Amino acid sequence: MPHGVAVTDLPVTPSHVDGAAIEINTDDELVVLNEITKWALENQLPLTGLSVTRETLEDVYLALTRDASDPEGASRE
Repeated sequence: MPHGVAVTDLPVTPSHVDGAAIEINTDDELVVLNEITKWALENQLPLTGLSVTRETLEDVYLALTRDASDPEGASRE
């Protein structure tokens, strides 16, 4: 987050905040990305480290096959 900006100032609600890292999960990344970049431009704020990623089929598979007793997320063999 830019210095002096609170998480609550964002135009969208974050899914996870870990220090300076903010994660936003959405099914409509174009709309959310537009809201964030528009907000940043209007407020002349840098978006250092901004990235957009999509879950891969492998990510979905690993999430579905993760052993529920393993909090580290190791998949079953």
